[in-house]
Amino acid sequence: MSMPSVPAGSRNLPEDFYEPAEYTELIKPPKEAKKQKGGCSHLGGWDLVSAIAVVLIPFWIFTAESWVIAFFHYKTAWASWLVILLGLAAVALAALFALRSLAKESGRVNYHQTVWAVVGLLAMLIAFFGGLHIGWQNYIKHVRPIYELRDLNTYDAVDASAADGKAYMDAGVITFKKGAHIDQSKSVGFMNLDMYCVAPIVSDTTPANQSYDFWAIGMNCCTGAGNDFHCGSFTDKHAKGGIRLMDNTQFGFYKLASQMAETQYGIKVAHPLFFTWVSDGPEHLTDLEDKGDKFFWHSEICMAIVLGVLALMALFVASFVRNKSE
Repeated sequence: MSMPSVPAGSRNLPEDFYEPAEYTELIKPPKEAKKQKGGCSHLGGWDLVSAIAVVLIPFWIFTAESWVIAFFHYKTAWASWLVILLGLAAVALAALFALRSLAKESGRVNYHQTVWAVVGLLAMLIAFFGGLHIGWQNYIKHVRPIYELRDLNTYDAVDASAADGKAYMDAGVITFKKGAHIDQSKSVGFMNLDMYCVAPIVSDTTPANQSYDFWAIGMNCCTGAGNDFHCGSFTDKHAKGGIRLMDNTQFGFYKLASQMAETQYGIKVAHPLFFTWVSDGPEHLTDLEDKGDKFFWHSEICMAIVLGVLALMALFVASFVRNKSE
């Protein structure tokens, strides 16, 4: 039997250098230990971009809605409706993207991209409905009253006891003459779920056949009995301003209260006008403007915090499900 030939150049090697192939083992380099991944250490570019988008896009929608609805709805209602429709369209697109992502990953719903799609939809819903609510509340409580009052006239040095209420039907803000005060002795309250409180505004002089046409008002700030009126700036002895009641839904209840006072005290009430008693009328409007601005900026800060926390939570969840899927 012939021996296997030894390759040229290898004659000086030991005889046992060559072994049959079935007895040799291929020595493979050891595999590197797989690095442990956890927390946010395995975040990719997609996650960071998604986190920024989850904050910025909904925040822009919230800002646009709350700003336009609050400050532009009174004179340009079409602008607020346009912003609402655009926001609704953005929410619809986010919902479509989330549904498609869920359908694509039906076998592994927790895939990290699907997490971002769902979180993005949640952020859009929070921003859209939050913008609607905040914008409308700011409009009703702060902005609309300012526009309505400024559409009316402002009067100074009005004698509450001598003036005829019919002559001031177009009044929005009134500054009464020095010495004007609330006549606590003729206060009345009308109860209809809430207590609607009224008391006449009078001057130092009381002419004959006086008609009590100027009334200070307030809600749930009296018991309905005489000498018990604690509404507005009733404690300010120098107060002489009146802010006209602009809520038509309350007008009827205050008018009923003034009619009760007319019957109870035997006074004349010809053309009643109802005012919130304030220290200074024009200054009160300025304060109302400031409240509207502060309400807007505070809501901006709160929404930014909510969206930021939501994005941070989504980062951890997305990192966890990505690690798990890999």
